[in-house]
Amino acid sequence: MSEDVKWGDAIEEPENLEELLIAPDGDLKILLPDECRNVKRVKEYNQLSSRLIQYALDEFRQVGWMDENCIFEEGDETEIKIFNMSIQEAICSHILELLRIFSNEGHSGYSAMYTLSLFNRLVNYKPILALISEDDEWEKVSEDLYQNKRCFSVFKNDTYAYDQDAVILTDVEDSYVQLLIDFPYDPPTQPEKLTINQFKSIYPKSYKNYISRLSKLQE
Repeated sequence: MSEDVKWGDAIEEPENLEELLIAPDGDLKILLPDECRNVKRVKEYNQLSSRLIQYALDEFRQVGWMDENCIFEEGDETEIKIFNMSIQEAICSHILELLRIFSNEGHSGYSAMYTLSLFNRLVNYKPILALISEDDEWEKVSEDLYQNKRCFSVFKNDTYAYDQDAVILTDVEDSYVQLLIDFPYDPPTQPEKLTINQFKSIYPKSYKNYISRLSKLQE
């Protein structure tokens, strides 16, 4: 049987490492070992009451990763495990931890958007300020090729500079292409998805370079 714990109650971490607190329908519960299955124990249990985390848990249930009691569904026995958890469970647990930290900061609407904007750039290794191509921004990686130290997807050679992650072609096999760039350059956090014809129309110089490189590879 489980011991019910109400929100706001003082909660001590269970001595038994297999005991677990979850948040089904607004109540915390301590689960005994035979009820735990493969769920990861989450610390700082009272933070699970935040609307953001509750929303995430509802979405996890919606897509079938959790059951109605916030317990992760058991995967295939052959599935790769991380710390004795399925990959999906481990990822969801990491996301919940990020949401817990974010929720604790008490952001307003503006500060939340600003924080997420900065986080989104940094977590994707994208610079906050535009690249200006100063000499100290570059690291030599081969005889005539340099990589930008502030944005790893940006390179330059003796002829031109390019971003190799800025555009994805949706209708060709070689989907990532070089987008020729000028400085200052503000790298996008997500690639622009284009058909080959759209790429030709919007970025004619990059398209010409793409065709030239493709021809050389086929020689």
